[in-house]
Amino acid sequence: MDIAELIDLSNIKVISTTKNNRNHLIITIETTELSVACHTCGKQLTQQHGYDRERKLRHLPVFGKQTTIVYKPHRYICENCDNHPTTTATPDWHKRDSSDTIAPISATDISTLPNQFSKRKRSLWLIDIMSLNCIVVSLINIGKRY
Repeated sequence: MDIAELIDLSNIKVISTTKNNRNHLIITIETTELSVACHTCGKQLTQQHGYDRERKLRHLPVFGKQTTIVYKPHRYICENCDNHPTTTATPDWHKRDSSDTIAPISATDISTLPNQFSKRKRSLWLIDIMSLNCIVVSLINIGKRY
């Protein structure tokens, strides 16, 4: 099993893996999508036109280590629209303007999740594994008097 299978993100190629000085895992990837819809006309674009700025996203822990995914999204140019605008591809595992990935449950070590949230006093974190392979983390305040 390679690291791409462990992080379980669609349409990627792992370029490198490193650890930083805090022992966090840094995984640099390249997306492999073949097209994106033009944000102006909706036509499927296949002509790549460079990259957008680098993104650094928090990912679920791998082997109990904090993990960051680093990538530069492809930009595509639309020859159909006036002024030939570019559209930046957004992978299905990255919600635009979010600093986190949207990862399936198989990409993490579940045993590390409760420890991440244990700092919250008087709270109980529940982890529900849904049939869609997503994690839903719910906070239930206990012992709080109203």
